[in-house]
Amino acid sequence: MKLKHDKYEIISVDYGDLQNLVEEVWGHEWSFVSDLETCNDTQHEFDVKKKPLDEWELKELSVFVYFGQGFSFYLSPILLQELVNCNFIDEGTYLINVCW
Repeated sequence: MKLKHDKYEIISVDYGDLQNLVEEVWGHEWSFVSDLETCNDTQHEFDVKKKPLDEWELKELSVFVYFGQGFSFYLSPILLQELVNCNFIDEGTYLINVCW
């Protein structure tokens, strides 16, 4: 018997490296762990392709860009999307590793 499975390519990133890139690009301190209200020894997957941000996402990003915070939590997918849209990172499936 064979195990049914899929194979795909992922881009594995340490959460600290993502935080550093976001801070370098937008000039604001930002915490991936706080944003997702996550904990140690977790992984978070995001499939990111180039596409325009919708109206709500643009508002969230604008608030972050100007004030260093958003209206709500869960900015991570928006920030990853904009990093792809602006060619700071490649399109793909990202696995963000949280371990301290």
